[in-house]
Amino acid sequence: MAEHVAGTEELVVDGTNGWFTDPHSDAIAERLRTLSADPARLAAMGAAARRSTEAYDWERIVDRYGALYAELAP
Repeated sequence: MAEHVAGTEELVVDGTNGWFTDPHSDAIAERLRTLSADPARLAAMGAAARRSTEAYDWERIVDRYGALYAELAP
């Protein structure tokens, strides 16, 4: 669950790999109840969330920065 802040809109596909929700406890609790009642949905959303973040692991980020520095080096 995420709010519409700090780049989350680039990662979260609402209802697929997470949900946008209000920062109020009732809204968050409702989403958690929905997931706890549907283990298959929980697993699917968890897997989708993992796939959507794979491009941002530290090894890939370091590789990208290394390539950028090599490209920009005089």
